[in-house]
Amino acid sequence: MAVTSCGLRRGTRRRYVSVRSRVPAAPFPDDLPITELGNEAGQAEFRLWCAAFQLLVDDAKRYWTGKAGTNAESIAACDDLLACGPMTRHLCAMTGLEAVAVSESFTRWCNDMA
Repeated sequence: MAVTSCGLRRGTRRRYVSVRSRVPAAPFPDDLPITELGNEAGQAEFRLWCAAFQLLVDDAKRYWTGKAGTNAESIAACDDLLACGPMTRHLCAMTGLEAVAVSESFTRWCNDMA
């Protein structure tokens, strides 16, 4: 039976998983939030959503300050943050932020920069 390493970080204990298992894997439940799958899975997913939110804000700020030119993604990010659009609401839901508060804060920042 072939075995492969699944270690994630240096210095952490390695786990080994059989490549050919005789027991079929249980189906993944669609309604189970990823944060309930374990601390590492939840932390990694949370960091990913935070990074996506940071990219949204950075793109919007870059557009507002004129550094992005006519980049369509930056324009969409700025419009979405100003209008509390679907991208903002989804990213805020995944990071635990209040979408309306984020939108209002970004609008105040834009007014201060004008």
